[in-house]
Amino acid sequence: MFRGPLSEKDYRPSFSGHETFPLRYGWLKKAYDEIINNDSPNNKAIFTDEKAVSRFGVGKNMVSSIYHWCIASQVIEENLVNKNLETSKIGDLIFSEQGDPYLEHMMTLWILHWNLATNPKKTTWFWAFNHFPTQAFSRDQLTQDLISVCSNQSLWRPPSENTIKRDVDCFVRTYSSLTSTKIQSYEEVLESPLSELNIIRSMGRRDIFRFS
Repeated sequence: MFRGPLSEKDYRPSFSGHETFPLRYGWLKKAYDEIINNDSPNNKAIFTDEKAVSRFGVGKNMVSSIYHWCIASQVIEENLVNKNLETSKIGDLIFSEQGDPYLEHMMTLWILHWNLATNPKKTTWFWAFNHFPTQAFSRDQLTQDLISVCSNQSLWRPPSENTIKRDVDCFVRTYSSLTSTKIQSYEEVLESPLSELNIIRSMGRRDIFRFS
């Protein structure tokens, strides 16, 4: 039996929200800028109204993913009183003009990683970096481990195996720059800015990775 946030009685696991897209370059800054420049009493509509697709220049599912990542990385947070979205202190430090809005410094990437790895609402991330006991792993191994964890928690509402698989795949693609032997473009090689940290590396064999 493990301890910590995942073992609390009111904990609800989460394996979705990213729409299968890892965090990508420019997404957090776009979301931050939209929140800063919007004084609407219901600024959540930035991510849901009919102009959201053209506003962010991506598809509808990617807009949802941008929202997910800016909340998960704690760059944007919800005001508990009026339910509006606000920039967080760490968001202001990073994405203001005096900060590092284009994520040019490794320290900034480490901060964003820390916010994800210590966020219990990101179940796969939190489990992998705080509880998963294996240094070398496959996506299937991590998936099965999470399925086992879910089945042993009587108060959790177990997700489907496919949901966990998609989350694990997104997790690996967030940190590893070599997730496939068939790389189609430079964008795929460095899909996520967090891949620059080299926290998870391909072992050169199909679907085997290593925490570095």
